[in-house]
Amino acid sequence: MARGRRSGRTGRGGARARRRRGRAGTAIGRAVHACLQLVDLGTGEGLEELMQRIEDVLPRPAIILRLLVPYDRGDVLSRLHVRGSVLETEYREDGTLVTARVDEREAATLAAFLIAG
Repeated sequence: MARGRRSGRTGRGGARARRRRGRAGTAIGRAVHACLQLVDLGTGEGLEELMQRIEDVLPRPAIILRLLVPYDRGDVLSRLHVRGSVLETEYREDGTLVTARVDEREAATLAAFLIAG
């Protein structure tokens, strides 16, 4: 049996990976490099400005919901942390009260857990 690379694979970081990355990968790399020039790694000076710039460009879901999630529905809480942004969490006798920011599509799937106020 001959040893060698499997068909269609180019190894770590090969041509396939470069093709997927395309021009956007290099543009993002340049942007990150430019932002990192703001931070002095020795003193940490400029770190706050960098964090603010990153926060400004990250997409933010638009809808804020208050949800009461039963304790046996941990999957819902996990999904909120992955697909949204959890703003507040309170553990109550009847479940977890969560205030979260989500997009429209995710909000539709959470209608059963909505509470007033």
